[in-house]
Amino acid sequence: MDNTITIDVEQLKSVTSASAILEYLFLHAINDMQGDTLVSSVDLLKMRVQDSAGVFFLRSALVSALHEVEKIGVGRFGKPLYGRETKFYWNTIGLQSIARLALGTEGIDDDMPKFEEEISTHFHRFNLRDHYEFVIELPEDLTHEEANRIGQLCIGLATPHYHHGSKPAIYVFALRNGLDFELVLPRDLTQSEAFRLSTFIEILPTNDDEFESNDDFDFEGF
Repeated sequence: MDNTITIDVEQLKSVTSASAILEYLFLHAINDMQGDTLVSSVDLLKMRVQDSAGVFFLRSALVSALHEVEKIGVGRFGKPLYGRETKFYWNTIGLQSIARLALGTEGIDDDMPKFEEEISTHFHRFNLRDHYEFVIELPEDLTHEEANRIGQLCIGLATPHYHHGSKPAIYVFALRNGLDFELVLPRDLTQSEAFRLSTFIEILPTNDDEFESNDDFDFEGF
């Protein structure tokens, strides 16, 4: 695989200096992150950058800032989920290394970690209830342990309270090092729905000989 780095550093510095949000983002990456990451959850990134910088900004402002670095080849947004940009895939050297270049703290050298261009993911769909299709983006090499953790999280999110007409809630969860995933669920998720959803997710892993499929799942009335 060709891991050639093609970032225009001067252009990156220029875009960063024109955006306070990008400066906050890259400072957070340098000061708070323990290592590089190739993919970021937009919602989790917003929360962590706000906490780190002690500021508030709209989600749309972060998305706009990421579009600016996308234009110069620093990364790209993944496929939208429910019409929203949810994941940003960074260039082959990762977010923290890009941050160092953007803020001029160091150049590219042979000691910087090199990664694959992206983590391959797949969208899975599940008819949770009438007029509500659950969609989740997960790595293609999802393990049984990871699927079980997600399933247990779903069960824990069930609530006896009813929120008629409320917008779905977005939950962000660290799945593995360098990869967060999002659950978008009704705020009035019932225990029955949570158990059905948990069972659905726990049979998704395809890294063994007992269960193989390349198609989206669409269980109805499971």
